Amino acid sequence: MYNVAVVGMGYVGIPEALIIANSDVVDRVYGKHRVYGIQRDSIQSGHKIAELNVGILPFKDDELLGYLKTALMDRTFQCTPSYSCIEKCDVVIIAVQTPVDIYHNFDLINLFNIVDKIIEHIKDKTILIIASTVPPGTTDRIASVIQKSGKNVYVAHAPERVMPGKLIENHHKYPRIIGGVNQASILHAMHFYNDVYDEKVQLFPTTSINAELIKTGENAVRDAQIAISNQLACICEDAGGNYYTVKQGIDTLKDVPRCLLMPGLGVGGPCLTKDGYLLLNQHGMFSVAREVNESMPRYIFSTLNRELLANGIKREHAKVAIFGLAYTPNSEDTRNSPTTDFIRICKDAGIEDVRVYDPHCCDVEGVWEFPTVLQQVDAIVVATAHNAFNVHWCCDMDLMKSKMNQLHPPIFIDARNVLSNVYPKYIKSGWVYSCIGRGDL
Repeated sequence: MYNVAVVGMGYVGIPEALIIANSDVVDRVYGKHRVYGIQRDSIQSGHKIAELNVGILPFKDDELLGYLKTALMDRTFQCTPSYSCIEKCDVVIIAVQTPVDIYHNFDLINLFNIVDKIIEHIKDKTILIIASTVPPGTTDRIASVIQKSGKNVYVAHAPERVMPGKLIENHHKYPRIIGGVNQASILHAMHFYNDVYDEKVQLFPTTSINAELIKTGENAVRDAQIAISNQLACICEDAGGNYYTVKQGIDTLKDVPRCLLMPGLGVGGPCLTKDGYLLLNQHGMFSVAREVNESMPRYIFSTLNRELLANGIKREHAKVAIFGLAYTPNSEDTRNSPTTDFIRICKDAGIEDVRVYDPHCCDVEGVWEFPTVLQQVDAIVVATAHNAFNVHWCCDMDLMKSKMNQLHPPIFIDARNVLSNVYPKYIKSGWVYSCIGRGDL
């Protein structure tokens, strides 16, 4: 049985803490693992402490909520602002944000401030695990700081591989990377996670440098794959081709997968939008990928602007409804959402009446409801492919059309290819339809 402290109660720290607290492994003498979630008592996020302790998550996730309620019932989890609980812990896990500054350099000041606080309480032979995504070499730097303090601690990097909506699923689906600063750290971290996962999750042991590069590399590669897909979709539009047919044809080379993805409005979230910057100084391709993906909101705006002008609608008089604020489908997570950039671009261009509808983000200020969002609008722009929207595409075509401006044909800008199966019906009904990657329409 381990006493564990998890620093940072966010999308990474909460599932990490609750999976450990709900581990099926039970010590006959000491019982289950005991987990302390450490959360800063700030104006912005201090509310999480009381909420977690009474069974309230700071975001929506039904499966994770069940884990929280079970852990509270079993008394295996407690949230606290105090670092003093580390004094009785065998394992300390850091799961805090590692943002980039305005120059796209990682800001690690908060991370090392937390390390200093941990050093004040950590005991010898404790396992310290960094679950946050960090630049290559950071784990070794942390180990060096701890060593200089006179503490003998096992230090490892075990990066998270989760995404909103699949926080528990991804923990058990993908192998856990375990990168230690030395062999002893690898072995102790491996033993801990084997105990937590009851050896049901594959562990991938390596060095801390390799672990950091695996995490940052997999995100940078993903970002590059999306950029290639976005670029090819734009080329298909210019050439009069169909990206989705082209993708199907390329995918027939099954022995050497090309891994083309779905193009769209852009890339959002806390990972892909920043992790590629970790490798930019030495590898220019990732820089180009970032530029391509960051340009997509402006590219989709150019499509919207073209259709507005073609239908005699001046930007200063236009009304636009955006479907989707979250950066990923079927989630409420709006962090670094490309929709936000798209809205800013619209307003900078003179389109003042820009409305957003997202059933997963009803609590966000300014989000409209359906069908009110469509009242007298000139165009719909689909930014996020939520499953909840499917009923509108399939059943509400005439309703949507009746709510929109009747002085010209309704405009539908499909930035996620959501009408792939029904768009002919829209065109036949008089809609102006434009889809990313479809130059053949």
